[in-house]
Amino acid sequence: MRAGPGADPDRRQRWAALFEQLDANRDGRVDAHELRRGLARLGMHAASDAEQAAVKAVNMSVVFPRHG
Repeated sequence: MRAGPGADPDRRQRWAALFEQLDANRDGRVDAHELRRGLARLGMHAASDAEQAAVKAVNMSVVFPRHG
């Protein structure tokens, strides 16, 4: 069985940091545009269909507390 983002503190911190990077407008969600831009900044380019599928498949609402 795969563990989720909260399985260990280090992994949770990495997920939280990634979410913070992707959530450009700080609305607590990562939309397809933010995902596209974030992936491009990381050197990964996904097709539009893949981006939309990722957003639909994963609930990217706030799951990490904001710091500061």
